Amino acid sequence: MFFTSIGAMAFKSRFSVTRDAEAGINTTTLQLIGFTLVTYDNNDEYLDYPDFRWVPKSPGIYSLSAHIELIGMTEGKLCDMTIRKNGVTTVLHDRKEAGSLENLAMQVHGDIVVEAEDYFDVTLYHNNGNTRNIQSLVDCRFWGHRIA
Repeated sequence: MFFTSIGAMAFKSRFSVTRDAEAGINTTTLQLIGFTLVTYDNNDEYLDYPDFRWVPKSPGIYSLSAHIELIGMTEGKLCDMTIRKNGVTTVLHDRKEAGSLENLAMQVHGDIVVEAEDYFDVTLYHNNGNTRNIQSLVDCRFWGHRIA
């Protein structure tokens, strides 16, 4: 029985993607984040360039998370990070205002009901006045797994 449980878990949907390099985010424009490096994706559900979206193959309840660090934000400027469902509907959102010149860490996490053919992506918006870079690797991640 122990091995059956482990075997069943091996096929459960789970993914983790990151960026392999810093990227510029334009000011006052909602921008899709291109996660370019797949850490793991056991059901081949993450579509990279040009879509940059995760498309689960079966309905259920999934735990999704994203973390992005924006470099050198100016005091009082805002940043919004969103996980969207089907390119439109906001399902998870984080908004922060920068303190004195700082790197601003944005993070969201939640459990999402997924229907057939849903897809999810991550967007970022800031009003810093000029292009800001996002970090790469562990400071820019999108990940999730099926929980029910």
